[in-house]
Amino acid sequence: TGIRINVKKQAAIYNPQTPKPVIIFSHALNLHRKAYSSILGNLASQGYLCIAIEHKNESTSTIKIFTTPKEESDSIAQSVLDKRLEEMKCVFDKVFNSQTYLVSLFGTRVSINPSQVFLIGHSIGCLLYTSPSPRDS
Repeated sequence: TGIRINVKKQAAIYNPQTPKPVIIFSHALNLHRKAYSSILGNLASQGYLCIAIEHKNESTSTIKIFTTPKEESDSIAQSVLDKRLEEMKCVFDKVFNSQTYLVSLFGTRVSINPSQVFLIGHSIGCLLYTSPSPRDS
């Protein structure tokens, strides 16, 4: 009885001045960011700063996508992608411009490596990353 966590024997002491790679994760429709805790926890145990976006108000959109005519469902799907892209832009802005935001996420000051920012997702969360980069917009 207990909780198993990944640990590294004799791991280096955390240094907030050392820039860390960042993973920004986007979940699938009808799921939430916490459904991916074990995957992202594993990545965090390997030294990545993981940020999982909680996308809002999409559950009803999923049902509409599959129960409406194709033209209308394509429009609904595009609006979901547009909303997610806006949420992504907001997160990017905060990650790159607000140490206060990073402290609120990680509980301490962190330094990110801007050349090591990775975008991952599941299902429609991955499709979002085929759009132009939020940093380019």
